[in-house]
Amino acid sequence: IKYQVGLGDVVDVVEAINETKKKIKVESVSLIGNSYGGYLGLKTLVEHPEKVDSVFSINGVTDWWNLIAKIPWSPFTAHFGGLPSFNKTPENIASRKKYDASAIVNKISKIGDQKIIIGHGTKDGTINPNQASLIYGLLKKQNKNANLVWYEDEDHVFVKTKSIENICRNMFETIGLESLVERSHSMKLGKARVCVFPKSQ
Repeated sequence: IKYQVGLGDVVDVVEAINETKKKIKVESVSLIGNSYGGYLGLKTLVEHPEKVDSVFSINGVTDWWNLIAKIPWSPFTAHFGGLPSFNKTPENIASRKKYDASAIVNKISKIGDQKIIIGHGTKDGTINPNQASLIYGLLKKQNKNANLVWYEDEDHVFVKTKSIENICRNMFETIGLESLVERSHSMKLGKARVCVFPKSQ
């Protein structure tokens, strides 16, 4: 992703979707990711809405300009060629083009009726929760099919059983398996909690 945030990696996602469809029958495509993965799911949706049926973004970035302006020490600053600035120097203009190319918020109108779930920890110290509020507000303003789920007192990495189980349920709903929601749960695997998919009947 060096100097190409949201560009080359979106191409990789689309290629993966296309290759998967060549090998197996795919009825729908759901992109589910955390942090940069959440951003990548939304970015792929706005760039190629015809390829994606639903997205569940967890603690994802939605506006790099806004994020890095608040946390200028972010290592991602280097990928944009500098900090956000309105000074029209050649360097800042080139940097702004990179920020604009990575943006999601300016392409929301390209989204159709795909289901979108935005999940975010209320105490996320890595990706400010205002990233979720921002994208959700813009999605609803344009009457998109979006829901916002807050995970109370969770940081960037969730630790509460209740939160993980809610993610499990939202994952099932995102991919259209609502019938499995009531039977989904989580279990501890080492130091992590994982979603348990119920055995098919």
